[in-house]
Amino acid sequence: TSNAVDGLGRCGNCLEAIIRWRLSVNMNYHLPSYLGDTVTLTARVRQKAETAQVVVLDVKFISQLSARVVVSGKVQVSLRDEQFC
Repeated sequence: TSNAVDGLGRCGNCLEAIIRWRLSVNMNYHLPSYLGDTVTLTARVRQKAETAQVVVLDVKFISQLSARVVVSGKVQVSLRDEQFC
């Protein structure tokens, strides 16, 4: 299980602390998930606009039981001034 967020220079565990606003979320649901299921979130930076302090992430939620992608999509976020790299 990896919490790495490539391109931000920080671990995924700290991601909530550097996000100011979620600007858009577009998710595609491929398989059902149920209470008690364990999923791993991976995120990769697709685009980074430093002047606007906006990052677009490609995200995937992967079932630990089947190792299949259950949800995938794109998230656009605005980063806090003091945390942007």
